[in-house]
Amino acid sequence: MKNNEKYKPLKKSIQHEQKNVLTGCVAFAIAILILVIQGSIESVTVWSFFGLSMLAASIPIGIVGYLLSIKVLNTERVPIVGHQRTEGVAGLAITLNIVGFLFILWGFSRVLTIVLLISVVFSIWYFARAMHSWDAEIASWEEEAKVED
Repeated sequence: MKNNEKYKPLKKSIQHEQKNVLTGCVAFAIAILILVIQGSIESVTVWSFFGLSMLAASIPIGIVGYLLSIKVLNTERVPIVGHQRTEGVAGLAITLNIVGFLFILWGFSRVLTIVLLISVVFSIWYFARAMHSWDAEIASWEEEAKVED
């Protein structure tokens, strides 16, 4: 089986939400960079400079992801590769945003960074468990449907 045959695109409603999250991530990165330009936030350590670089990189990547999302959502038939690229670039932009913010925070307050990092890790863990349960339930429904046929 090819990888494309196993892949299932996200539902349209989730794709809309993903586009909205991308908008928020780009806006957040721009707001942080504006604070840096104003001098409210200074990159005093290598970590915070690295975080600012990641936030700066997430802006064009997020914009590309947003534009791809618009194209995917406004097209009736989208090839699998279109869905995969859109989800990949959205995930990259969101990841750069979160990790970049953690690095910036590390330069200012390590305790706050550790608290935020722990909450991010547990959120991802919870999400992964929820998705695993969801997929298992869907698979059992599909098995039941095959048995009935």
